Amino acid sequence: MNLTSHFTVEGFTVQQLFDLVRTSALPYDQLIQEFDAWVHVSFGPRNRRQALIFTKNAQNKTVSRAA
Repeated sequence: MNLTSHFTVEGFTVQQLFDLVRTSALPYDQLIQEFDAWVHVSFGPRNRRQALIFTKNAQNKTVSRAA
């Protein structure tokens, strides 16, 4: 079973939260900084610690890159 949450925390930027989780020992499966709007984190049996950043390109299409 996978568990997922999207979140922000008052007093922290999305970048700060993303970096905090990414550099922690938290055993997440996937961590995504989504459009500077929120952080997505999921936990599951694999816990791959995959970290991605989602942005929009000039054509307004979602693109991702490894963090």
